[in-house]
Amino acid sequence: MFKAETSTTCAGWMNAIQSAKHTDAIVQSELETVRIRSVTSPRIIAFDKLGSNDDLRSKQAQSELKCMFVPECGPEQIIAATQQCISFLLDVDKDCLADPSVGR
Repeated sequence: MFKAETSTTCAGWMNAIQSAKHTDAIVQSELETVRIRSVTSPRIIAFDKLGSNDDLRSKQAQSELKCMFVPECGPEQIIAATQQCISFLLDVDKDCLADPSVGR
């Protein structure tokens, strides 16, 4: 229990308490953001950075595919690139099915 000698002192205490509560809420929110990022797949984080711009996301996907399928590649390279694509898609599927309580 607190008792202030003046109304000015009381107002000062109230401001300090409210400020501390507000600061604590901000810190807790930031800690939660850090926790979620620490357990979220880098692929999901990269996807989030692209925002909701579908054109940008499409260009990113095309860029990744170009790295896998080089021009004038032979059958062995096509098979290897296809395996790489399948592996990539399986990883994406695993990310999408992840428990939301552990990240996004």
